[in-house]
Amino acid sequence: MRQVYAARDPIQAHFVRNLLDNEGIKAEVQSEHLCGVRGDLPMVYPSVCVVEDSDFERARALVAEYERRGERGQAKGELWQCGKCGTKLEPQFIQCWKCGASRPLEQKQK
Repeated sequence: MRQVYAARDPIQAHFVRNLLDNEGIKAEVQSEHLCGVRGDLPMVYPSVCVVEDSDFERARALVAEYERRGERGQAKGELWQCGKCGTKLEPQFIQCWKCGASRPLEQKQK
């Protein structure tokens, strides 16, 4: 298992894990229950790890796209069409709101 993302909280970690899952990449959230531990221990943040090492590079590319767009998915560009259901979506979306399909990498903003 290799870490591809360090999140600030479990919600963000599970969001990224879901992004990877939608692309067929099996990933797990680790240390999510330790992020709230306080006291003498240093703060522990949840992380997202890919299960298969062969998925690492593709997962890092997807995470980099997520990070580039920022929290709100702000992106400039044109509408894109979902390849699964045909719904037209604004450029800030990396996933179809109607059917849940991910935006193909070749359609994503560079």
